[in-house]
Amino acid sequence: MIRPADLPVYDDPPADEVALAVYFDEIEGYSDAIPVKMMQLLSSDGYSDIAFHPRLDRDFGDPTKPVEIAIRPSIVFASQAKTSRVWLTTADEQFVLQFQNTVLILNWRGRGKQTYPGFEQLLEQYAERYTVFESVLGELGLSKPTVNLVEVVYVNWVPKTIPLTSFFLPASKHYLTAPTVDPVPEAVSWRSENRIVDASGRHAGRLSVDCQSAKRVKGGGFDEGAQFTLIARQVPKDPTSFESAKECLSSGSHAIVRSFADLTTREAQDAWRIRRGETTPL
Repeated sequence: MIRPADLPVYDDPPADEVALAVYFDEIEGYSDAIPVKMMQLLSSDGYSDIAFHPRLDRDFGDPTKPVEIAIRPSIVFASQAKTSRVWLTTADEQFVLQFQNTVLILNWRGRGKQTYPGFEQLLEQYAERYTVFESVLGELGLSKPTVNLVEVVYVNWVPKTIPLTSFFLPASKHYLTAPTVDPVPEAVSWRSENRIVDASGRHAGRLSVDCQSAKRVKGGGFDEGAQFTLIARQVPKDPTSFESAKECLSSGSHAIVRSFADLTTREAQDAWRIRRGETTPL
C-alpha cells in the first residue's frame, strides 16, 4: 500500500512505543527449536538477548463484531499449548521481537535520546522478521501461519508540561462554569471505538483510542503526564497471504496517524513540529 502523501509528519512526535503484530491460528508442531534458530539467524541484526515470558493470550473480542463486544472484552482465546513467549532484544533495548505459536510482534521502544524511526522502516523490519519466521517453520516441516488478526499500536507519552486539556482536543472543550467547580479538570479519561471499513466496504476491524492522565516510574520517582494510545485491529481478507496482512498493517497505521491529527490541538501539533502534506514516514 502506498503511503498517502497528505499524511502529517512530526519532527518531534510524542511516540513512546509502537508495535506491529500478526496473530495466527495455533501452529501445530511448534517447538523450542524455533526460538533457538531465530536467535541464530537474527543475531547479525543486533538481537543479542533472549528471554522467556508468560504466553500472550488475546483478551479482546473480535474487532469486526458490534462495539458492545469489542468494548467489553469477556472472551479470552486461551491456548492449551505449553510453549512460552520469546523475547529477542537488541543491545540498545530499542527493538523487541516477541513470538510464540500464535503471534509475532515487533516493538519499537523509545529509549534515551533515540527518536522514532518512522512506520515505513518498522514495517520493512517486520516483514523481514516475518519472512525469517516463516523460513524457520519451513525448515522444520511446519505449515505457514494462517493469519486471523493484524494489530498496530501507537503509545504516546505527553509530559505534564503539556497539559492534557491543551493537547487532546475533546478534553480542550471541557470547561465548566459552575462557580463552586474548577473549570478545568484535574484528570481526564477518554475511550472511543470506531469501525474500520476497507475499500470494498467490508467491516474489517476497529480503531480504539484511549487517552488518560497517568504516572509512570522514572528513576526513583514518578513522571506525570498523559498516555495517549491508538490501536488499529483488522482481519485480513486473505488469511494465508502475508501481503494481505501487510496491507492491514499499513492501512492501520494510516488510520492512526490521521486520527491522531484529528484528536490533537493545533497548539500541540506545532509543539511536536508538524509538517503537513509531505512524504516522510510517521
